[in-house]
Amino acid sequence: MVHPHGGDSARDAGVRTFTEIVRLRAQLDSLERRHIRQTAALTEITKSEALASGDTLVLFPLICRLASAVLAGDRVSIWMLDEAGTTLHIIAIAGGVETAESKIQSIDLRCFPRYAEALDSGRGLVVRDALIHPMTAELVHFYLRPKSIVGLMDVPIRLSGKMVGVLCVDHSDEPPAWPPDECNFAASMADLAALGLEASHRREAAIMWQSAKENAEIANRAKSTFLANISHELRTPLNAIIGFTEFIRSEPYGPLGNEKYRTYIEDIEFSGRHLLGIISSILDLAGAEAGRLTLSRETVSLASLITEASRFLALQARTNGIDFMVSLPPDLPMIDVDCLRLRQALLNVLANAIKFTPRDGRVTVSASAKPGQEVVIQVVDTGIGIPKASLPRVFEPFSHFDAQLHRGYEGTGLGLPLARTIVRSHGGDITIESEAGRGTTVSIRLPADCVRPVQSKKS
Repeated sequence: MVHPHGGDSARDAGVRTFTEIVRLRAQLDSLERRHIRQTAALTEITKSEALASGDTLVLFPLICRLASAVLAGDRVSIWMLDEAGTTLHIIAIAGGVETAESKIQSIDLRCFPRYAEALDSGRGLVVRDALIHPMTAELVHFYLRPKSIVGLMDVPIRLSGKMVGVLCVDHSDEPPAWPPDECNFAASMADLAALGLEASHRREAAIMWQSAKENAEIANRAKSTFLANISHELRTPLNAIIGFTEFIRSEPYGPLGNEKYRTYIEDIEFSGRHLLGIISSILDLAGAEAGRLTLSRETVSLASLITEASRFLALQARTNGIDFMVSLPPDLPMIDVDCLRLRQALLNVLANAIKFTPRDGRVTVSASAKPGQEVVIQVVDTGIGIPKASLPRVFEPFSHFDAQLHRGYEGTGLGLPLARTIVRSHGGDITIESEAGRGTTVSIRLPADCVRPVQSKKS
């Protein structure tokens, strides 16, 4: 037998199933629509120039506007912590109507410790009834009621794990129970705000670096111009002093009388020439740094250039008890350089090697140059050497790399900086290898294109 009400029960079950299917389908459709809106909003922000450039004045209002549209919040705002990390200040807002009473511009978190702790320690706050929730109730009189807020979703904005701001979604009516996808969307918007801040910090750092670089270049040019000008002013009277001392020492109008006068005149001349040499080095270095170092290139013999410079200082080396050697291969080429300036650079390097090599030491000059390869002039000494920690400073003007090692050695510290400036103006460079107590090797390197091709002999 069939139960008289069996058909109704089956029909009711079918209706309930159909209703459940319709409800689930509606939820899926709603979720899909939300997903589409969320994806569109996130895509718009990630493709925005404001995010890439870190322009938070454009980016933060854009985030608030899109988040407000997607989350259907009455108001979405972004607040940033001050440098002390104690007070939130509103930066951007979208949606809602602000009254004079509700225009709160800052929140001192020290006055609301439970709310601050909830933000700082977790992923954020999702509260349907903010007026009675234990984490937000302390905000009732100061913030919630003036802004007519009933429910809120506040998500911290973090940089390197540290909270730097908050993305706030407010509702004036009791909000729906925010589903996980909307909570995740709000968190993603907060993460995009953090990315924008990182880009902004990078941009500010780049601007500061560029500004500092430009200021340093301007200061360096001003320094070089000043030194060049003052050196010119000093050289003129010094040349006169040296000229008059030479004239007096030659006694054209009769003997000086007391022999001490001759000694004094010689000391004045020596000191004047020494000072003139220093000023000339300063002038050359300042001119180079100010961009006024011009080269007068000519084709010269590399072997002759090295031999002439070495001959100039060989006597000084031997007088100091130093073994001075020049070791050159027979096939060194002709090179296209400013002979006067390159000789000056080599003389500076040789003078340094002789100065810091003790008696019974050795200074060796060598060179190599093959077709298509750079020219290398090496000066090797067995002197006191340079500590590795001091090597980066040897090319700094007026630098004395070690007071203990330098004690007893005269010099201004301009020889090597000027030599490197001259070599670099030729497109080359100077490198130094050294170790305290084990001597120094200085390599002058010139580019391959300064080597002149060997002319074939005609029969």
